Amino acid sequence: MASQVLGLEEETGPNPGESELAVNPFDGLPFSSRYYELLEQRRSLPIWAARFIFLEQLESSPSGVVLVSGEPGSGKSTQIPQWCAEFVLARGFQKGRVTVTQPYPLAALSLALQVADEMDLTLGHEVGYSIPQEDCTGPDTLLRFCWDRLLLQEVASTRGTGAWGVLVLDEAQERSVASDLLQGLLRDARLGNLPGDPRVVVVTDPALEPKLQAFWGNPPIVHVLGETGRCPTPVYRDTVPTDRVEAACQAVLELCRKEAPGDVLVYLPSEEEISLCCESLSRDGGSLEDQGPPPRVLPLHPGCGQAVQAVYEDVESGARKVVVTHWLADFSFSLPSIRHVIDSGLELRSVYNPQIRAESQVLRPISKCQAEARRLRATGILPAAPGFTRPPLCAEEAALRRALEHVDGDHSSLIQVYEAFIQSGADKVWCQARGLNWAALCQAHKLRGELLELMQRIELPLSQPAFGSEQNRRDLQKALVSGYFLKVARDTDGTGNYLLLTHKHVAQLSPYCCYRSRRAPARPPPWVLYHSFSISKDNCLSIVSEIQPQMLVELAPPYFLSNLPPSESRDFLNQLREEMADSSTGSESPSTQELGDACVLQ
Repeated sequence: MASQVLGLEEETGPNPGESELAVNPFDGLPFSSRYYELLEQRRSLPIWAARFIFLEQLESSPSGVVLVSGEPGSGKSTQIPQWCAEFVLARGFQKGRVTVTQPYPLAALSLALQVADEMDLTLGHEVGYSIPQEDCTGPDTLLRFCWDRLLLQEVASTRGTGAWGVLVLDEAQERSVASDLLQGLLRDARLGNLPGDPRVVVVTDPALEPKLQAFWGNPPIVHVLGETGRCPTPVYRDTVPTDRVEAACQAVLELCRKEAPGDVLVYLPSEEEISLCCESLSRDGGSLEDQGPPPRVLPLHPGCGQAVQAVYEDVESGARKVVVTHWLADFSFSLPSIRHVIDSGLELRSVYNPQIRAESQVLRPISKCQAEARRLRATGILPAAPGFTRPPLCAEEAALRRALEHVDGDHSSLIQVYEAFIQSGADKVWCQARGLNWAALCQAHKLRGELLELMQRIELPLSQPAFGSEQNRRDLQKALVSGYFLKVARDTDGTGNYLLLTHKHVAQLSPYCCYRSRRAPARPPPWVLYHSFSISKDNCLSIVSEIQPQMLVELAPPYFLSNLPPSESRDFLNQLREEMADSSTGSESPSTQELGDACVLQ
C-alpha cells in the first residue's frame, strides 16, 4: 500500500513542462500552471520532509491512530488532509472519505478554500466544507472540512464512523468539548472493531503531545521539525498605548514607509477593533503612494464568510497585504508571505462563569504559548542560496561568500563551503558572518561520517578526495553526470535561456548561482547539470555546474538519448555519439581502465 500511495505524487512532483500530459488523479483533468506554483510553496514548508514517514505510519499503525506534532505555521493543517486524500485514493475509495475537524467554523471554511486551490480542485465537488447554516459538499466530495461540533452530532446519531475512512482531528491542543468527546468516543469504540478499517490522525502542538500519546496508548508519532535559521526578533513598545487601533495602524504605516518587504499580520482583540483598523488603514493608505501601490487591507474574522478567500488571492505586483484579525488566526491559518506580525497581546474571549452560570466577554492577555505561536507566523525568509540562511546583508558579507565559490560550479562550491566549515572547527560565529546554515552543515558532517562508516563496513577501497586536483575534478563531474543525466539543460543562443533536454522547458540560472554572482560574468556555460528546477517568475535552475556534452554521451544510458524529445540538442548529442563510437573502435573503454580505482568520499 505504501508504494501505491507514494506513487500518486512523487516528492519532486510532476514535471512542469509536462502539464499538458499530467492529469489530476482526483478529477482526471490536466493540472493548471497555478498548481505547480503552489506546489513549490508546499515543498518549502517544514512538514514536507515528513510526507513519506506520515504515509507509512498511516498505513501500518497497529491501532489505526497516528499522532502528528509540530509548531504553528509548519503546514500541518493544509498538507496532512491532502496526504490523507492520497491515501484514500490509493484504496480506491472503498473505505470511506476524509473528514477534517476544526474547532471554529471559519477555520474549516478558510482551509477548504486554500486546500482546494492547492489541489487544483473545485470547491463543493471534490473538496467541501460543513459549517453551521452552510453545507458545501456533494456526492463526489472526497475531502471535507467541518466544525467539530457538527461531526460530533453525526457520530452520535449514526453510532459509527459514518462516511469517513480517515478522520483528522486538527488543533487538538485547543481542547474543545467536541474534540475531546470525539477522541473519547473513538478510543472507547476501538478502531479495530469498527468496519472499514478506519484511520484517525490527531494533529497537535508539541505541548500536548505527551498527554495525547498516553491517552491513545502510545501510537506512532510523526514529528515536524521547524526550519533552521528562522528566528524572528520581537520588537516591544516601551509603554502600553492608550488607543490600540491607532497604535496598530501607525505600526503598519511605519513598516510601509520603511519599505520592509513582506505582508503584515495584525492581531487585535475584537471584531469591532478589526473593522476600525481596516477603515483607518484604507483611508490613510493613500498617503503611501510615493512608496508604490497602497497596501490591500483584509479583515479575517467569523463575520467574513466566503470573503476570507481574498486573503489567499494574489495582489498586484509591488503591493502588500495587511491581514487584520484576532485570536481566530491562531488556528489553522497560514500565509507564507507573512513577514511581520503586529500583536496587541490581548484577546476578547467568551468565558463561562460558573458563579453566574453564563458566558461573558473577557478581555485578557494572551498566554506565552500564544505569543510564541504568533511570533512564529513571521518566520518566512526572502529566498536564499542553498546552504545559506538568507541573502547577503551587506557588501562585506557578499565578499566573504564569493571567496567560497569554486570555478567549477555550485556543486564544487558547496564542497568548498563544507571544507572551509570543517577547517573553521565547525564554528557557529564563522557561519553567521557568512550567512551559512550552521545546523545544515553540522548535519552534513554527521551524514558524511555515517556514509564513511558504511563504506568501511562493506570493505570498499577508499582514497583521500584530494579536492581541487584535476583527477578529482574529473571524477566529481563523472559522478554528477552519472547520477543526474536526466537533469541537463543547454543554452542554445548564448543569452542564458536554458532549454531542459527532457521536456523542452525554458529556464534561467538562479540569482544565487555562482555563474551569475561573479563580478565579471563571462558567457553563460553552454551545457549545465542542475540539481533542482523550480517554477517561479524566472523559472530558476538551482545548484548548477557546467558539464561537457562528450561526458554526457559517454556516461548516460543508451535509452536516454533515444528517448529525448525532438530538438536540436538531441540531434547534436546523437551525432556526437556516432563520432565518439567511430573514434573509440578498438580502444579499451574508460570504464574498464578505471575499474580498479578506489572510492572517493568528498
